Amino acid sequence: MRAVALCIVLCVLAGSVASAAPLQKLALQWAVRANPSPVLDGELDDACWKTAPAFTDYVRIYGDYYQDIALRAVWDDAGLYLGVTNHERHLERLKVNIRLREGGYVFEDDCAEFYIDPSGTGYSMFKFDINSIGVISDFWQVDMSNTDTSWAAASARAVCGRTTEAWTMEFFVSWADLKTTVQPGDIWKFIHQRFSYTAEDGRRCAMSTSGGNFWNQRFGYMYFVDQALPPPQQVGQQLLKLSTQPWVLSLNGSWLYARDDRVEELPDTTILERLRVEARVALEGVAEVLKRAPNSTSQAQYTTLHKRFESAPEQEKPGELFPAMAEYSAIAGAASDLKDDALLVELIAKLSQATAQEGTP
Repeated sequence: MRAVALCIVLCVLAGSVASAAPLQKLALQWAVRANPSPVLDGELDDACWKTAPAFTDYVRIYGDYYQDIALRAVWDDAGLYLGVTNHERHLERLKVNIRLREGGYVFEDDCAEFYIDPSGTGYSMFKFDINSIGVISDFWQVDMSNTDTSWAAASARAVCGRTTEAWTMEFFVSWADLKTTVQPGDIWKFIHQRFSYTAEDGRRCAMSTSGGNFWNQRFGYMYFVDQALPPPQQVGQQLLKLSTQPWVLSLNGSWLYARDDRVEELPDTTILERLRVEARVALEGVAEVLKRAPNSTSQAQYTTLHKRFESAPEQEKPGELFPAMAEYSAIAGAASDLKDDALLVELIAKLSQATAQEGTP
């Protein structure tokens, strides 16, 4: 009896070691072949910029002074072009201290940061910082352990402009400097961040829900196309091989939900309801175990999780349901772990009871 019970305990321990990965919201930027290519003058009035899809779903990393950002990307046989519109209520406060290339920390000025990983592996990247007068700082992280500080993208150019309510940027870098070429259908890891200092608290906004910096695994993606955008399901199948599941992606008016190596195209409200049900069922599973084998520690944790579940609807905001999705997903994962812990306590109690009975004359 003791041997059997011990085996069961060990199996439960083994099964509860790995917790479910948190739900991610992926970010994807389209890069469309330009025909003709843009002229770098800081104006963003070329035909290719007007037709290229804009990424605008930025996340505030710190600071409360958020303003809209729009990023567009196009490419040609020569290289990659990025166009950014940074809406700004106080253009007169733009911070500009660095005026020469590699003359200091450009990220301490109002600037854009681009992290580009053509391999899509998360092991290497090129980083470009460009301030509001077009001064560039760049470097190449060769792999996770080595950075080539002598490298500089000789082709890199940036021209910035002003409107009455924004500062704009056009940036170019060649395939030669990025040490690669592209074909339609290629996917790179990529993230754009904006640093702003026109408010006292400053702010940093990024494409990815987890920010960027040098955490390549938290980057978004850049998808290269000729002209027509591929169906969302095709994109989802490609991202299955690149991103840790589960994840969601808002794409061309659709929502993709990936889990267990499967991608579904669903309304965001349907994804939210599915995650809500999973969280409720997981909590009910904990409650059933606690009825059989109550213990104060697990009960306290269950109570906390149940309160989180009851307050989760407060995070459901029209047009932005991901915070609530992530909360329900996290509750379901925590409840699953808690159920394993409670089962373990129950089995240990049964093992102790059986041992005591076997030792009774």
